[in-house]
Amino acid sequence: MGKYAWQRPTEAATGFTDSDFAGCRQTAKSTSGGVIMVNQHWIKRWSSTQKTIALSSGEAELCALVKCSCELLGAIQLAREWDHHLEGEVHVDSSAALGVVGRRGAGKLRHVRVGQLWVQQKNEDGEIQYKKVKGTENPADAMTKALGQADIERYMVMMSQHAV
Repeated sequence: MGKYAWQRPTEAATGFTDSDFAGCRQTAKSTSGGVIMVNQHWIKRWSSTQKTIALSSGEAELCALVKCSCELLGAIQLAREWDHHLEGEVHVDSSAALGVVGRRGAGKLRHVRVGQLWVQQKNEDGEIQYKKVKGTENPADAMTKALGQADIERYMVMMSQHAV
């Protein structure tokens, strides 16, 4: 059950994202997971199988980062329709994905699809900021892998979700 306590108006929407690499034993596809938060309020979450087989954990993390960026932009645009301006941040625990976002072009990553590189432009324009988060502080971790009860409860608290 969600506990959505009153909070002061905020100007930030934060996305958290994670992936597992080749987590499906049958297809070798990875899972992307994410959470969109406005201040301490969880407004969207997902866990979905990636459409293509990633050739590296960095590619799987980049795919998850792109999905989170899309979802975050949707939340920002919805808020704009309600005449509320939000800044966007995506938090990811993958240094490889952040490295791709921080450069121009694919570089040595020939297997990364060019269609995923639009996040570089969003980063450069400042439309979305991309930040590193520790895996233990990333609630999207709960969307991508099997966890023990203590970890699940810790992530639920991070998303303002509490057992009744």
